[in-house]
Amino acid sequence: MTLAEAKPDIAGKNILIVEDELLLALDLQSIVEDLGAVVLGPASSIETAMALLGKDAPDAALLDANLRGSRVTPVAEALKERNIPFVMVTGYGRLAMAEAILEEAPRVRKPFSPEDIRAALADLLDTSP
Repeated sequence: MTLAEAKPDIAGKNILIVEDELLLALDLQSIVEDLGAVVLGPASSIETAMALLGKDAPDAALLDANLRGSRVTPVAEALKERNIPFVMVTGYGRLAMAEAILEEAPRVRKPFSPEDIRAALADLLDTSP
């Protein structure tokens, strides 16, 4: 059974990926596309992510906490203002994030599995198995 067959309700959803490590971004993109969703990005900087948000409205987002030394907080705040759910995909522990918006967000720990990402998106999009 493929990931998309395991969770067909994710198919067709627009998912913003914000990740500055190329291999991880490509891995996330592959997982999301295997689920049948459409990838916006991946964005490797806050500026690129904000530009994508200005053009498209994702159904959900996967955010790395740290983009080349800058926190992803402005992107998280823009998503929250638009009522777009997001999950942090990070190697940072809970105590490492000082900003409440990042601290309170659901989290997938790096390294992640395709199932971790599928489950996180299912929870964000409130889909049933």
